[in-house]
Amino acid sequence: MCFNGVAPNPLVKFDGSKGGKDFKINQNKGALYKNPSPDLSKLVAGTTKKGAKFENIEGFYEGDLEEGSVEIISGALDIYVYLMETLKRVCSFAFKDEENIEKLFLVDSQDYTTQQIYFTQDENIDARELDTGQQIPLKKVLNKYVVAVETEKAILENDYFFKLIENCEKNRSLEIDKIEKGISLEEVNDIPKPLDPWDQLAALPNREYLSKTILPVLYQVR
Repeated sequence: MCFNGVAPNPLVKFDGSKGGKDFKINQNKGALYKNPSPDLSKLVAGTTKKGAKFENIEGFYEGDLEEGSVEIISGALDIYVYLMETLKRVCSFAFKDEENIEKLFLVDSQDYTTQQIYFTQDENIDARELDTGQQIPLKKVLNKYVVAVETEKAILENDYFFKLIENCEKNRSLEIDKIEKGISLEEVNDIPKPLDPWDQLAALPNREYLSKTILPVLYQVR
């Protein structure tokens, strides 16, 4: 439904009508080609078709470029600006990038008005400072810009993502406050990593541990 603005409920619209927000993706999509140097990375906006070798991106999309259906944005800063300008008009943008590589995530730590959050189920993230291209250690972005999502909780808890967003906003506000007061960021950047799901189970009180592990198996046996 986010692709065409149509929802199962006819009273709910995602197409920007009736003063609502436009969540349609349509042409708000792109193929991202990451380079070890973020300044050399490229976004082919207007398509999710991929297959080009990095040194021949323009040639691979030659026909699309001539038709005017795509445009190529080069460099981390220009890609970021393009996305921010696009998201002022609409609320969604779909990416397709390479599989089995670290996902490029540009962080503008100087922007105090925008809360950037990357929800993920793994830690295969290459977080970079927008202005310098410098890589940011995972511990400095975790639970502030990057959040590890637990699938079970995301399904069972209605307010799961709201709580994650609130936690990120709190940690980011703490960081901004320390920056403005000239206090070292080491303390705020040392946000503890969430426990592994198995460690979380092991830390539960006995009764809750049994209800989540042993009892479900017993009920299935019956």
